[in-house]
Amino acid sequence: MAKINKTKYALLGVLTLSSGSGYDIKKFCDSSIGHFWNENYGHIYPVLKKMEEEELITKKLNEQKEDHQKIYIPLQKKVKKN
Repeated sequence: MAKINKTKYALLGVLTLSSGSGYDIKKFCDSSIGHFWNENYGHIYPVLKKMEEEELITKKLNEQKEDHQKIYIPLQKKVKKN
């Protein structure tokens, strides 16, 4: 049986509350759900990239910051009506 990656669902849930960078997401998780779910940056960023490829999220550059930090934003999926 394949193991389900719950990180994707946790990250998507966090992003529906507030868009943010990988750092912002990690900081939010550590301060809110960190007592029962904990991920490191080495796992968060690859999952964010895969979610972007699956068109669940998109990213934009925050040009207000010097390092042009990437901000991740959830996308609204269109539901096909029969």
